[in-house]
Amino acid sequence: MKTGLLSIGFLIISNVSFADCKVELEERLKDDLNLTYQQFDQTYDAGFRLLEKSGCHAEAAILIKRFISHNNSK
Repeated sequence: MKTGLLSIGFLIISNVSFADCKVELEERLKDDLNLTYQQFDQTYDAGFRLLEKSGCHAEAAILIKRFISHNNSK
């Protein structure tokens, strides 16, 4: 019984975290695609590093791919 409740608790927490990551990604997509490469890649308060710091690793990867595509980068 305790294990079942614990599992449900972790599931709820992970869904909340996932939702927060999606919201954060949407914000970053609005704000960060027009940053310079230096700002996007080398600062800790902008770009994909904000997502990484929040534990949103998959979303950070999505943001990096979108940044590359948006800026025709290699």
